[in-house]
Amino acid sequence: MSIKIRNAEYEDKEGIIELCSLIWDGEDYVPGLLEEWLLSPSLFLVAVDEENDKVVGIDHVAMNGKIAWLEGLRVHPEYRGRGISTMLFDSAMRETLKNAPLKMQSLIWNQNKISVYLSEKYSFVKTFSYHLLTKELKDDEVVIDDEITVRDIFPIDIISEIEHFQNYFNFCGRKYPDGWVIYEDVYCLGNRISVEKGDTRLICGSASHENSCFNINLIKNGGELSECLLKAGEIAAGLGKKYLQVNVPLIMPELLEIFENYGFEHMDYEEYGPTIVNLYEYLPELRDKKVFCSQMGIKNEKVDNFMGTVRRCKFGFPQVIKSFPVKNRKPFPTLFYLSCPHLIYQISKLEEKGMIESMENNDRDELYANAHELYKQIRLDMIDNSYAFSKIVDDYPAAFEKGIGGIENRQNLKCLHLQLATTLGGVKTYAGVKVLDIFKSEKIDLNCEECRCLRYL
Repeated sequence: MSIKIRNAEYEDKEGIIELCSLIWDGEDYVPGLLEEWLLSPSLFLVAVDEENDKVVGIDHVAMNGKIAWLEGLRVHPEYRGRGISTMLFDSAMRETLKNAPLKMQSLIWNQNKISVYLSEKYSFVKTFSYHLLTKELKDDEVVIDDEITVRDIFPIDIISEIEHFQNYFNFCGRKYPDGWVIYEDVYCLGNRISVEKGDTRLICGSASHENSCFNINLIKNGGELSECLLKAGEIAAGLGKKYLQVNVPLIMPELLEIFENYGFEHMDYEEYGPTIVNLYEYLPELRDKKVFCSQMGIKNEKVDNFMGTVRRCKFGFPQVIKSFPVKNRKPFPTLFYLSCPHLIYQISKLEEKGMIESMENNDRDELYANAHELYKQIRLDMIDNSYAFSKIVDDYPAAFEKGIGGIENRQNLKCLHLQLATTLGGVKTYAGVKVLDIFKSEKIDLNCEECRCLRYL
C-alpha cells in the first residue's frame, strides 16, 4: 500500500464525498463545506491510496482570523489502523506552523480517541469542555408574543453589547461557540439575530458547519428563556433548519438542566454517554525542552535546569531559553542560551569576520557594566526564591560574583552568541545591541524563511 499526502484538488470532490458518506452514519458536515474548502486558500489535505487512486483520508485547517482551526480529520474505515491519521495530522501541523499562526485550536468529541491522542501527542491541551445539545424543530411552531423583540445584529454591535452576556461568555473562555467550531474573533460569526424579551437575550444564527442547524451563540437568562428559545425555533424553522443547537459549558450544570428541561438533548450515542466536546489548544511550551535539546544536539536527560523559553521565532520555536543558575547542585553561569539554528549561523559568520576582537577593542559605555550587575542580580534573586538551593551562594560566593555567562573580566565578551542571547533575553549588552544593529543594516531577519526547526517535531 502506497499512501500519498497532498493538497486536495477539485477533482477529488467525488472521492471525498464517498469517504464522508461512511462517517457519522452518513451525516458528516464536511460535504456541506466541501465546495468552500476546495475553492478557498485554506489548507486542505487528502491521503490517497496511489495503487487504487482512492481518497482514503482528509484533514482541513481554516484560518479564523489569526487562529488556525484544525478540523475534519477523516480516514476511510477500511484504512484505519495504518497510521494515516498520524500522517495527515503531522503534515497539517507542519504546513500550518509555516504560516506562523497566533494560535492553533481544535474542537474534539471526547470519544474520538485517535484525535485526542494525536492532539495531546503534538502538545495540544484541553482548555474548555462543552455539552453539545440539539433540539429537533417542528414545522408548525409559531410564537405570538408582542413582548419579544427580534432584530439583526452585526459583529461590531455584539462587541458593544457583550456586557449583557458576561456570565455565559466568561464561562466559555470569552469565546463564541458555534456548534462544532469555537471562534475567538466575533467577526468570524458574521451577522446574527438577537432575540430579546425582558432581561433575557439570545444571539443566534445559522451554523457555520452544519446546514441543518441554527445555533445559539450567546445567552443571557433573565427568566424568559423558554419564550426566547421558542421564538428562535420559529425563526430557524422558517429558514428551513431542522435543529436548534447550543454549546453549554461543562462548568454550568444549572444551564444544562434548563436546556434539557426545554427538550434539548445530547447527540444519540447511547454507548458513549453524553456528547462532550473539548476545545484543545496548541501549547509549544510542552515540547520546548525537547526541541531545545535537539537544536543544541544534547540529550534531554542531561538538562536538569531548563526553565523555559524567553523568546520564540515567528513559527513558535525557541530562539532563546532561560536556565536556572544551578546544575547538578553546583553554580551554573549562563542564564540565557541562543538555540535558534538560523541565529547561531548568522552569529558564527560575524565571529569569523573578527567581530569579537573589534568590539573588545572599542570602549564601551556604562551599558555593559550595568548589564553585568543586572545579570548577577537576576541570578541571585532566582536563588533567593529557591527552596533547595537558598544556601548555595554561601558555599560558592565567587561563582555568584561573576558577570554575564560567568565572565570574570567584565571587559571581555566571551562570544557573540552569549551577548545576543542575553540581549534578546531581556538584559541589553553593548555587543548584543551592536549585533542587532548589524542585522538591521544588513537586512538579516531574526527569523529563518524555511522554518527549519520543523524537523525537531
